[in-house]
Amino acid sequence: MRRTLCIIGAGGHGKVAAETGLESGKYDEIIFLDKRVEVDKTQANQMLEHWPIVGTPEECTKFSSQTTDYFVAIGVNDTRRKIFSLLKSYKLSIVSLIHPRAYVSKRADVGIGSLICANASLIGFSSIGQGCIINTNASVDHDCQLGDFVHVAPGANVAGGVTIGSGCLLGIGSAVLPNLTVGANTTIAAGATLIKSTASNSIMTGTPAKSLR
Repeated sequence: MRRTLCIIGAGGHGKVAAETGLESGKYDEIIFLDKRVEVDKTQANQMLEHWPIVGTPEECTKFSSQTTDYFVAIGVNDTRRKIFSLLKSYKLSIVSLIHPRAYVSKRADVGIGSLICANASLIGFSSIGQGCIINTNASVDHDCQLGDFVHVAPGANVAGGVTIGSGCLLGIGSAVLPNLTVGANTTIAAGATLIKSTASNSIMTGTPAKSLR
């Protein structure tokens, strides 16, 4: 049966999601919805590479069928959360996308709507929440717990036993040492090394990482 993947967010992250969907071998067709169509209707029926942009996120139900899956490909955590909630309110089929060149342990749990990119690793006895991104070459080691809508950016490394609250961003090439707790909505800057637990809503930068607020 022919299956369609409807991706919300026609940007660079959307391209990554589309490629992951194709590489999974599950989809015959990919379409995009994007907020920019609300501002400029001429954006509709244009193309992202060779995939059509067919409408706005709010028009998501127009394309719903028993053979359509949905994925939110927006890198900003809070925006991704809002669109995800919109899709859930309509009871649409939200899927996770896992690149075939990623390693995901059979003993790891992946929440719906999450993306695990090429060469990323999710090791056994760890779990990630809904709408997470484990980006290219990122790793999450054993016994970690990641909340909803966390973004582990390319090349970031989370050591074993770490707990990360919802809405956090771990920047490119950052590292979190073992058994730490990262409070919700915290940003760890690119290249930073976190050596102690943080409160929620922190901004951590440098090696060792220090709080900017």
